[in-house]
Order: sequence, then C-alpha cells, then structure tokens
Amino acid sequence: MKKGIYQEYRPYKGRKQQAEQFYLDPHKRPRSQARILSDRDTDRVETHIIGRGGAPTAYLLKFRLSRYAGLRVGEILNIHLSDLVDPDGRVSDYVTVRPKVGKGGKGRKIPMHPRLAEAIRKFQLNHPDMTYVAFSQQHYTPKRQTLSSLTVWFHLLYKQVGLVGYSSHSGRRTFITELAKAAPRVGYSLRDVQLIAGHARLETTEAYIEPSANLGKLVRAIK
Repeated sequence: MKKGIYQEYRPYKGRKQQAEQFYLDPHKRPRSQARILSDRDTDRVETHIIGRGGAPTAYLLKFRLSRYAGLRVGEILNIHLSDLVDPDGRVSDYVTVRPKVGKGGKGRKIPMHPRLAEAIRKFQLNHPDMTYVAFSQQHYTPKRQTLSSLTVWFHLLYKQVGLVGYSSHSGRRTFITELAKAAPRVGYSLRDVQLIAGHARLETTEAYIEPSANLGKLVRAIK
C-alpha cells in the first residue's frame, strides 16, 4: 500500500499515555514558543501534503484552518463543515467557532481567507459525506482524531518537511503575527486582532506576536 502521512503514528502505538503527557501536559512541553511559518515554509508544508497519500484535501484544510484562521488545535478538532459553509453548501464569509468549541466557552466569527475557502471547496468535492474535518485515513477508512493524535499530526507534519521547533500552535502564531503587522496598514488595531484571535486579554494577543527582524528599519521610518 502507498505510504501515507498517518503511518508515522506507528511509533506511538503502545505509548499513547506517554505521547499525551508530552504534548498535552504544560509542564512537559518545551518552554519556547512555537516558531512562525514563513511563506516559503507554508509552501513546503502544502507541497508535502498534496504529494502524500491518504486524504490530502482533508489534511490541507486542517493546516489552513490553523494557518489562515488561527484556530487552536482543539477548535480544529471540533469544527464541523457546517461551521464553514452556508446552509446551501456554499463557503461562508466566516469561520464560525461555536461557544462550545471555543476556548472558555466563547464563540467568535473569523472572516474567511481566500486560501481557506479554496481548501474547503476541495474538501467538499473529495469528501462530500464528511461532517467534520479532523480525521485520519488508514486503509481507506476515515477515523475521527483525538486531541492528542491531532496534536501529534501537526508535530509530525512539520518534522517531515524538516521544520524544527514548529508545532500545532505555529499556524496560529503566524496568523496572529501577520494580522498584527497588517492591521495599522489597513486601518485596524490590535484590539481587532484580539477579537479575531479569541483572546480574553489584549496582553495575550501581544505575547503571540513575533517581533520583526529589522527593528532599525522601523526607527528610521520616522521622519
């Protein structure tokens, strides 16, 4: 059978508890923040996804929900297709995070990014009967993922393309950082970014944002 991305889960068989502890226990996680994805990194990940077996359109949608909507891994796990499309089946103008899906029981609406909309349409064509997106496909049988397996999926996805220090939070950090940098340019504020990210406190949003590499350019921009 063609090797697919989910065959990488095999080393964790028999060690489910150990995997869950490492990825879900805050005391066992690395203290450094997840790294930010560059445009080149994003292209590498997507090329890898499309070129592998299994269910590439589903994998692409999971990745883009992280990268272009900033969803947490637990939100991707519980998002339904009905949260992404209108009743007539057309891609919605928003990603709807229902209160029981959002962190702390708080819902929100995230404006739809064109690249995410494209991934949703491809998913609909290839998986017309699926109502949720977080599933794996081994031996041609879709199986709904758990929080730990989806977290590991992201970890292995980045590892397979040679990205070290990246995790299920990398897409979310990238999304929030890019929003924060674009906001003043298009007439929005960090408060608007906070609402899209679903943070209760503005300080949390600020902590997510990766500083620019060349701060000297910023200072020299003052006339």
